[in-house]
Amino acid sequence: MLEIFLNVNSILIVFGGLGVVVIFLGFGSGSRWAVLIRDLGVPIGLLGSLIGMIQAINGTLALGSGDGIYGATSVMLLTTLYGGVASAVGYFFAGSGHSKTLLIDDPRRLLTGKWVVILFMVLSWSFAIVQKGPGECTDLLGFWRYCDGFAAWFYEPLAAAIFVIGMVMALLKSERGGRAASLSKSFLLSVAGNGVVMGLFGYIMIYVVTFSSRYEEPLNANLMNWHWMEVAAFYIFMFLAPDTILDNFQEADIQEQILELEARIPSIEADAEEL
Repeated sequence: MLEIFLNVNSILIVFGGLGVVVIFLGFGSGSRWAVLIRDLGVPIGLLGSLIGMIQAINGTLALGSGDGIYGATSVMLLTTLYGGVASAVGYFFAGSGHSKTLLIDDPRRLLTGKWVVILFMVLSWSFAIVQKGPGECTDLLGFWRYCDGFAAWFYEPLAAAIFVIGMVMALLKSERGGRAASLSKSFLLSVAGNGVVMGLFGYIMIYVVTFSSRYEEPLNANLMNWHWMEVAAFYIFMFLAPDTILDNFQEADIQEQILELEARIPSIEADAEEL
């Protein structure tokens, strides 16, 4: 029964990402580790789920059948589960304090660590995206599946345009020292699945860039995580809302009517033969 909660790719995406963040930005400090895991567990988990949802929906449309949507959803939501558990553990050890208090005195080492984390994030999310696509797929290295045409599912000019416009407006309106916070809030206005993916990825990048910075105001990651959960939950349930009790009763009534009609067919056929 426990195997339904285990997925290798989901584990690599969430805990691999958090591991790299902790190693290259934590600098051996338990308090920094806890803050980083608390702040980034939920966004990384949600980003994995949203990428999986776009793949599941587009795959269902491409195949013309929704038979696989339930299995895809169960795997898709595992990254959110992993990220939520990680953030809860981080919150237990770090509390609700801001990362602003965790200043690092070695700017060169900090800058190198940020570049490593950003590069890893870009590569890992690219890895997640190419796992499924509308074209032919090839297994690489035993666990990496590359699919031709994967960019078609994640290329949406309107969502990208809204994302960029929000960024520009946030930069024009914000003051020096508060631009990162304004940018992170503007990402919440992203629309559609691809727009939310862009916004979440942008927020994670902003957090990494401003972590332990002396010049930027705190992003208030605790509040932002709640907002991202609200946005992601609305989008997911808008498309994948489970059946209500009323839906189940109505479906049962329809099935019962079908069975009654099937039971009446022999008698109808007999009457027709007599006529």
